[in-house]
Amino acid sequence: MGRSTLVVFTDLDEILVPRAHNDWISMLDVVSRGYSPSSSFPGKYLVRSSFFRTDWPSDEQVPRAAIDRHLITLTKTQRETKIYGFADRSKFMVWSKAVQIVGVHDVLLSMPGVETVDVEHNTAMVHHYRLWFDDDSNPPLIDRSMHRFTDDIVARVQARYSAVDRLNKHS
Repeated sequence: MGRSTLVVFTDLDEILVPRAHNDWISMLDVVSRGYSPSSSFPGKYLVRSSFFRTDWPSDEQVPRAAIDRHLITLTKTQRETKIYGFADRSKFMVWSKAVQIVGVHDVLLSMPGVETVDVEHNTAMVHHYRLWFDDDSNPPLIDRSMHRFTDDIVARVQARYSAVDRLNKHS
C-alpha cells in the first residue's frame, strides 16, 4: 500500500487494454470526470472482459518477431463475441488508498466516499487469453486492438531478450 498508487488486479493470462486511449492514466482521467471531490471520488474501476481463445488460429498480420517470440497478445486476435458484464468476470484497477479489501473480480470493501466507475468495453477491456474447450455457441470476432501497441511490445521484448543474452554471455 505504501509503495504503489495505482494497482491493477488481473490474472497472469489477462491484460487490461485501454482501447480508446494510449495508456491507463489518460483513460482514467477521462472516465473520472464528473466526480465532485467534496462528496465522493472515483477510486475503483471495473473493466469487462472477453476471451481471446488460444485454440483458435493465430493472426499472421504481425511482424515476424511477434510470431517467433510467441507473443500471444499480438498473434491471438480472435475473441469470443461475448463481452462479460461488470458483475461477471470483470477485473479492476484501484487507487491503493481507496480500498481496504479486494477480491478476484471486484472490490469487497472500500474507504468511505469511494465510487466505482464501470469502464465501458469500448474504453478498456480485459483480454483474457486462454485455451477454452467450451461449446462453440460464441463465435469468433476479429479484434486487433492490441496491434496499435505492436511496435512498442516487440521492441521491449527484443530488448529484454538482448539483455538476457548479454547476461548469459558474461556468466
